[in-house]
Amino acid sequence: MSSSDSRRGRDQARRQARRRKHGSQYRGPAARDNLGSSSLGGCRSRRRNPWQSNSQRRLAAYQLTGLGGLSRQLRLEPLEPRLVLSTINVAIAQSEEDILVGGLAGLAGWADTLDDHNLVAQLLPVVGQSIGDGLDLGDILDQGLAQPVAAYFLGDPTDPTTDELVTAITNLQGATFDNVTLTVTGVSGGKSTVPGDNELVFNLVLQADRSLVANPILGPEGDALGIDFSSTINADATLTLDFSFGVDLSVGLTDEQAFFIRVNSFDTDVDANVAALPTGAMSIGFFDAALTSGNMALDADLGVGLTNLDLDPNGNITLEELQGNSLSSLVTLTPTGTSTGSN
Repeated sequence: MSSSDSRRGRDQARRQARRRKHGSQYRGPAARDNLGSSSLGGCRSRRRNPWQSNSQRRLAAYQLTGLGGLSRQLRLEPLEPRLVLSTINVAIAQSEEDILVGGLAGLAGWADTLDDHNLVAQLLPVVGQSIGDGLDLGDILDQGLAQPVAAYFLGDPTDPTTDELVTAITNLQGATFDNVTLTVTGVSGGKSTVPGDNELVFNLVLQADRSLVANPILGPEGDALGIDFSSTINADATLTLDFSFGVDLSVGLTDEQAFFIRVNSFDTDVDANVAALPTGAMSIGFFDAALTSGNMALDADLGVGLTNLDLDPNGNITLEELQGNSLSSLVTLTPTGTSTGSN
């Protein structure tokens, strides 16, 4: 017997063994041709669930012809969709750390001046405090952001990274100080991968709620009559700041030019709702009196807008711009709200 005859004999024996092993599951060439499949070379394919869109999960089944016509299936599952990130994690150099720490401290200092500006400093009826006094924007940005960022760098002096700073900011969620509770959401950041941008940027929504205790007032008319209450009421002041801060990595910039913020929204408000004023002593001018009943409510909202004076295409406002321009040219205030009271 020749070697080719021997090889054909062995192949026939293998095919018979496969038939006995697979029984009815084995399909010969004729059975496979009835599947309505198309063939490319030695590969036959069959689509499943043709009504599903390409964006949905889909299972592609390929029947591969092996030795002796044995049918096998290779199942391929598409990868889950992924968002294309606009930043990547990088190490933060010492010079960049200095700009971030100094820039956030400078931002808090600028906010201190905003506390005393225009409508931010105007006394509100009912609570007898201004939004600037009640919130203390500079204190919130200092204790709530600038100091924790500086503390992160002090705690990791050798190899700080953007991802670690994002984690440190995220961990500010729920932090408390001086009757303030922080809510921090939407934190992200790193080195921008947007074409044309050369920057480190960090994004967050910072909400600070400060609880207040105030002596109620009736506003300008009550003040004109000398009405004064000895009892106190509770109120809440809130800052909601949706913004980004970062470092422009362009060559030749000073620290004040390199540090920037981008503000999506900057909202402040003071709310009080006293259904039953606490009884107590009061005065009307030089007359003593007593408060026996009454109610008061205040909803005072003040939106803060920042003007992009140099029309920066990314909306960047640098620390140099914050510190070098008057508040009246840089800041736009939008007040809304109501106050009510009755006895």
